Amino acid sequence: MKRMQNVVVLLMLMFVAIIMSGCSTLYGNEAQYDNGDWYFLGGSSEVARIKQDKLALEKLKAQPAQTMMINGASMGYKGIVYNANREECDIRIYGPETKGFLMPPNMQDTIYLIPGEYTAQSCVNGSCGKRSKFRVSTQTHRFFGQDVHWYARCDE
Repeated sequence: MKRMQNVVVLLMLMFVAIIMSGCSTLYGNEAQYDNGDWYFLGGSSEVARIKQDKLALEKLKAQPAQTMMINGASMGYKGIVYNANREECDIRIYGPETKGFLMPPNMQDTIYLIPGEYTAQSCVNGSCGKRSKFRVSTQTHRFFGQDVHWYARCDE
């Protein structure tokens, strides 16, 4: 019985030593990571991921959101609807806002949508393609040389 108590006390002391030594992200911080001060089981990969996420967030904040304001209210984020087809295309967008566009061949239009999850579907001569999903957010994408927050295109 005495031996079992000693083992339990030893395990508890080891657990406290692990926690106090900077194990993983419980006590790890960026200063330790930058200085290489990781002891025992230090989780440098977790801190590296946190630093990467912070840099991505800073980059995202530095990108100006392309919005249209009317009477002080944002109409949403800039995007492009594009018909890359040789025939007229009916493009439907479903989500927080629902929009429909009947577009001539090789035509594009700039539209502003509020943030959220959307799906787009295009139909040519009554034949509709599968729905594609996209997200409207502050993140930008490069589409035909333009920075936009989203795009939908007809390729049927």
